[in-house]
Amino acid sequence: IKALLINGASYYNPSQLPHFQNKGELLRKLIGFGVPERNQLLLSDNNSITLVVEDQIKPLEVVSIPIFLPEYLKTAQNKLIFDVSITYSSFPDKGNHLSYLPLHMSFNLVKNVEIAAFHETSDAYSIKSSITWSEDHHGLENRLFSNAQRKEYRLQPNDIVCLDGEIAMAVRCLSKDNIGEGLKNHLENNQHAF
Repeated sequence: IKALLINGASYYNPSQLPHFQNKGELLRKLIGFGVPERNQLLLSDNNSITLVVEDQIKPLEVVSIPIFLPEYLKTAQNKLIFDVSITYSSFPDKGNHLSYLPLHMSFNLVKNVEIAAFHETSDAYSIKSSITWSEDHHGLENRLFSNAQRKEYRLQPNDIVCLDGEIAMAVRCLSKDNIGEGLKNHLENNQHAF
């Protein structure tokens, strides 16, 4: 439900709010992912589809969900926009503010390839350089992570043709090392829902 609320939200137009004109970035920081729009949450139209995926993952794993686009999209010459959200929960590490959320999950729109490709360079699975992971995991031990992420991806008509109508949504999971032993064992030995 939280992911659907985030995915169906949009921002106020800063120009319509007198105190926030030319301060769009500040407004976004204050209202998070925006305000849910009822029609986007409850209804669909001929130009959109909502796909909900619930799964589980362990740290150091990658899950890939293949998406096969309809044949007509290969020749339609239309752009595709993917609004993707992820939410997950984890037990907190209460003793360390940087590790309060010791579990990292992020997603990416990728080529439909075998999981082994994710152990190679990003060229093996990346569609193009502008399509990146929803949250960077570099500096794993010194970063605050977010358990609610949203990102928009755009595929151009030539991307769809090059991919032969096959893409995938990849989800990766990592956990921090500098956490209590009991919590670390729990994180490493259990599946975590997203």
